Amino acid sequence: VFSASEAAKSAIITYQWKKLDKDFEWVQENTDKNALFIVPGQCLGYRIGRQSFPARGTGYNLVPSLEPPMEKIGYILDIDNKVHSPIRKDSMAYYMPYFQKVYENNETNIVIYKRK
Repeated sequence: VFSASEAAKSAIITYQWKKLDKDFEWVQENTDKNALFIVPGQCLGYRIGRQSFPARGTGYNLVPSLEPPMEKIGYILDIDNKVHSPIRKDSMAYYMPYFQKVYENNETNIVIYKRK
């Protein structure tokens, strides 16, 4: 029973990631290969094929002093779905004066912002 439930969970999460392929393709087709992305965790950096850094306030950004300077950040990818939780609102408020929305997918709840 345990192995069957683990296989089912694996299939579900694989399906959820697969639904994001169109969003990842947009990133690869519309952003520079050297662009730095702020993301809400670690997995998204691997999926988008771009350099990434965890957003402020995430459990992955444990040394804020290592955070890249604002002028080095090209994009922010935010997501709120079964695959990942969004970037915290207070963290987004920190970034927003410098960024504008360039992509949104209401089906997958992904929003991408580009540096102004």
